[in-house]
Amino acid sequence: MTHVHLHHKISALVDGELHGSARYRALHHIGRCEGCRQELEATLALKRRMSGLSDVEPSADLFASLDSATVAGRRSRCPRASQARPPRAVLRPIVRRALVGAGSLTVAVLSLAYAVGGPADVTATRVTPPVDEYMADFAGDTGLAPLADPAADVLAADPEPAAQVLSRLGSTTPDARPTGSTGTEARAERVLRRAMSAPDRFAYTGVREVDSFDAGAPTMLRLLVHHAPRQGTSFAVVDRPAGATATFVAQSEAVASGGLTSEPLQQLERAYDLSVASSSASVLGRPATIVEASRGGAVAARFWIDNETGLLLRRQMYAGGRVVRSSSFTRLKVSRVGFLPHLPPELEAPSTTELAKASAPLLGDDGWTCPPRLGRFALTRLDRLETDADVMSASYSDGLSNVSVFEQRGSLRSGAIPGLTRRTVRGTPVYVSLGLPTVAVWGSAGTVYTVVTDAPDETATAVVADLPHAGPAPVGAGERLATGLKRLAGTLDSAR
Repeated sequence: MTHVHLHHKISALVDGELHGSARYRALHHIGRCEGCRQELEATLALKRRMSGLSDVEPSADLFASLDSATVAGRRSRCPRASQARPPRAVLRPIVRRALVGAGSLTVAVLSLAYAVGGPADVTATRVTPPVDEYMADFAGDTGLAPLADPAADVLAADPEPAAQVLSRLGSTTPDARPTGSTGTEARAERVLRRAMSAPDRFAYTGVREVDSFDAGAPTMLRLLVHHAPRQGTSFAVVDRPAGATATFVAQSEAVASGGLTSEPLQQLERAYDLSVASSSASVLGRPATIVEASRGGAVAARFWIDNETGLLLRRQMYAGGRVVRSSSFTRLKVSRVGFLPHLPPELEAPSTTELAKASAPLLGDDGWTCPPRLGRFALTRLDRLETDADVMSASYSDGLSNVSVFEQRGSLRSGAIPGLTRRTVRGTPVYVSLGLPTVAVWGSAGTVYTVVTDAPDETATAVVADLPHAGPAPVGAGERLATGLKRLAGTLDSAR
């Protein structure tokens, strides 16, 4: 069997012109073929040398060099030319015209190569990211997660300002200091594991109040919640305005995103210290156990878990020693069986194709940003959105909060995202909308990033800052010239 080498595909691989399965096959071949690996190393060395070249004008003796090379070439091809050589006075004008023509052609070719060797014009693709679709995708992934708050801004409506929330919370402000543990970490994990599986074992109907104190003025939203195991959950705003409808999140979406698996609990165990803060708490007259998640000696969250069913009854998040999020049932009815006969419309989120997390390095080589970790957040899922544009989605979690990063090639269309406020992060403009969830949009080096997260403001800002914020990278003259010559050669080959 004949062994086939990559040959011309080596240059395409080095210049980033191989994508998808073609790039994967080339990398796999190089891993097994010593000859192609040596050719790749030589090509990389040549590119590094050419990238280090500086801008220079053609040397003064360029035409003279061409003169000697041309004359020598003619002698080698026509040995009898010396026998019938014309007089020097006749030869000089002919040679001069030929050399001037050759020199002009050389300069023209080099100028054309320099022009076409510049970076691709990413500004030609102006991107307006579909923020609503991205938020719906995020809400579908987190809407049924047992240890997470629902994405209220998406599932129902904009939360209403509620000054009374502060006064009500002020009378019962919890102590944000770590409590004396009444149980081991293993016991806390057992309690949380019951909470993870409870939505698959019990149906419930109730009113869940979601309060936020992290985005300036406090906001409050009361949601009427209906849940049926293996079917899903519907959310509707209590006392909603006329014409408003409920929203349905299918349980299959939460299963697909890992919301009902043990992975969120594993992330929580890795990122935080868990302990049982109290075994004698009560919510709505139901005995509950409080599990505490802390980090570096500071409380990050507390969970009130129903002793009878394992359902999460209340959840509070802390930042800087104060409550920034609070979510609690104010009414609740639980049963063993349940069914939703009239399902409201589902979230209109784009379809996705899940990719293996192991493919993250290859996607990184192809220019996508999907590191294994963003601070304390670990990569949990990779998806390619099935839309007209090529969009990648990377999901991260620390078990307490979730982050979705959407990436699309192109440059951000300025002024095309209403409702977002311009901020500056690492010297670049970022358009932000705070809430539950928080959204941030910006462009960097030919890619438009959209981050959707339910993390507190301080954490969300740190996640955004960890992602790329840069303009197009400058291209050296040597590299630009080499790329231009290669593109011209490819054009000539395709024209044959």
